[in-house]
Amino acid sequence: MNMRTDLDLVIVGGGIGGIISLKYAKDAGLKALLLEARGAIGGLWRDLPAWQDIQFRKEDWTLDSLPISGEDQQSILRNIQAWAERFELEPLIELNTPVRSARPFQGGWKVITDSTEYESKYLIAATGGYNRPIIPPVERIDSSIAEYHSSALRDPDELSGKRVTVVGGGASAYDLLDLCFVQGAESVTWIYRSAKWMRPTRQPKYFGTDMRLLSKFQMLRLPLWLINRLANRDLRVRYAMAGLKEIMPARDFDFGHEQLIPGRRNMTRNFGGIRRYRGEVQKLTGHTIHLKSGEQTDTDILLWGRGTP
Repeated sequence: MNMRTDLDLVIVGGGIGGIISLKYAKDAGLKALLLEARGAIGGLWRDLPAWQDIQFRKEDWTLDSLPISGEDQQSILRNIQAWAERFELEPLIELNTPVRSARPFQGGWKVITDSTEYESKYLIAATGGYNRPIIPPVERIDSSIAEYHSSALRDPDELSGKRVTVVGGGASAYDLLDLCFVQGAESVTWIYRSAKWMRPTRQPKYFGTDMRLLSKFQMLRLPLWLINRLANRDLRVRYAMAGLKEIMPARDFDFGHEQLIPGRRNMTRNFGGIRRYRGEVQKLTGHTIHLKSGEQTDTDILLWGRGTP
């Protein structure tokens, strides 16, 4: 096996996080190398369907002098590739190099692939561990329900005129609920155990969370408890004004542990038309979803909006 021991930093994963990390490592004068398992960079954004997009406005995703050209999946993927070219990162990237193990070693890290053993002072794991789709292994008995995870719904036109059920209480589920109304679903049902905090808005979601205001608070060195207090006051007013108090989480929002999810305007506008069940799916039979609570609902399409928590 080959050995390489001259590195300051090894980055595992060639998605948006890995490429940005590599750019700043190069700027800092570090001897860095990025290892990507597949034959091209892009990570999650190479796999997602075209209707997926980012949570925040594109201006807030600018990297140096090359901003993202749009919020949609194709624009983001193009920009990840453009970053590698513009900032001359390609010589620092090894494609088709899956990492088999990474462990601490004599004050640094030892990273092992099929052909090479790397030793470096630092390691960044940019592997998208929080974006792994989950479809629970619920019982299915002669089910005729079409099922998709949010990362696998390629043609959203399929939702038009259909009875659609969304499962999940986070950002992916909010995206799917919004998409149902955009595509003209006949009916929309929502099943969730608990709902995560979002910032209700009547605007496109890119403007639903003001990250610049948060950055201002941080630059002013406001303590976290004060930032959280200001955020919770704002959120509770917004939930009340939007008529969403029924799904407002019981505990306070905490920037130290949670992401503030932008609201979805179509979901907010049509909230009263969403049939809601708080619980878990137990089994699928025919066109019927059975909940563990004993409740049932009929549907044509089931959309799983769940990932690794």
